[in-house]
Amino acid sequence: TANLFIFILLFKFLIQNGYICEYFPKLLMILFDCQNLRSGHNGFYFFSLNLAKALLAEAAGRKEKIGLYLPEYSIPLFGDKDFYIRKWHHVDKHIMPLPPKVKLYHTSNQLTRYYPSSFRMPVLTTVHDLNFLYIPSTEKNLKNLLKRTEKTIRNSTHIAAISNFVKKDIVEYYGVDPDKIDRSE
Repeated sequence: TANLFIFILLFKFLIQNGYICEYFPKLLMILFDCQNLRSGHNGFYFFSLNLAKALLAEAAGRKEKIGLYLPEYSIPLFGDKDFYIRKWHHVDKHIMPLPPKVKLYHTSNQLTRYYPSSFRMPVLTTVHDLNFLYIPSTEKNLKNLLKRTEKTIRNSTHIAAISNFVKKDIVEYYGVDPDKIDRSE
């Protein structure tokens, strides 16, 4: 499934980049950005909710831990789980310090405004689509969406695209090396 693909991709990325050694695994934490849970019942909401639950289930019993970055009122959605929580705050748009145990930040929204403060923190971004390139819009709105997506892509160490079509768009419009992008098809 796509959830397992993203989980495997996270660990593959950490191993390939020396953040974890296959032969001597260290306790590490992936912080999954669930700030989409504050946007109501839309596609991003359900994607974040279901992926967070799947990641927590997949990590149960492992040394590697999953942490969630989410609005406080969303915590009950996850029941009585043993995981790290960083509560969402609007100030995080400007500075988001994370504890040293966090080794990877995963954002599930290419239009996010939230990034870790540490420039050494690897960031995995899931890009769902670039539909705004194909839907009629005002020039101002298109420029804003292009700029926000470009910033997210520039701040990403690696990208998970949901299809070959999305991967092609990222390479074409943002000049990203195709090797920096994995797809879940």
